[in-house]
Amino acid sequence: MKLFISTSLGVLSFPAYASTSSLGKPVNLIANNAGRFFFDFTGPRDQRPACATFNRWVIDVTTDQGRAMMALMMTAKAQDKTITVYGTGDCRDWADTESIAHFVVHD
Repeated sequence: MKLFISTSLGVLSFPAYASTSSLGKPVNLIANNAGRFFFDFTGPRDQRPACATFNRWVIDVTTDQGRAMMALMMTAKAQDKTITVYGTGDCRDWADTESIAHFVVHD
C-alpha cells in the first residue's frame, strides 16, 4: 500500500527544474517557530532549483495541508518507512530550501 499526500487536490504539474528524491528515508527533522518543518533525505536527488542552497526540503506547517504532511512524515520516520519526495521547483516556504509538492510513503 502506498500513501500519497499533496498540497492541492487538483491536477499536479511541476516545473522542469523541480527536484525529485526517490526511495530514501527522512532524517534530521527540524521544526522552527516560524511554522516551517525541515527534513533531509537519505535517497538520491536529481537537480534542485538554484534557490535551494541547502540539500533539504521544507513544509509550511501553518496550513492544514502542511500539518497533515508533517504528521505523515513523522509517522513515516517513526515507522522507518521509505518515501519518495517531489519538489515544487521553488523556495516559496524558505528562501534557501525547496518546498515539497507531495511525497509518497512506501510499504
